[in-house]
Amino acid sequence: MYEKHGQPLEKIVGNILKVAVIRPKQRPYQTNNFYAVLKRQEMLDKEVYDIVHRNKKMAASDVRKNRGKNCAAGKDKEKAVPRR
Repeated sequence: MYEKHGQPLEKIVGNILKVAVIRPKQRPYQTNNFYAVLKRQEMLDKEVYDIVHRNKKMAASDVRKNRGKNCAAGKDKEKAVPRR
């Protein structure tokens, strides 16, 4: 009896047939690259940060524009009492 690596001839022939005929020739190996995941997450975090801070900057600029309009001295300057 012929045995290679402890396998009988039937097993060896079966393995050769599986490799040569049954299985596909190219087997793509796809991974989820950890560094690509980190880069995508960084870009998403930056986008969210920009959106949040852009809204804060817009709100702050609106407050600065309207700063003197709502106070007593801004509405009725003749009624305003000077500070001491």
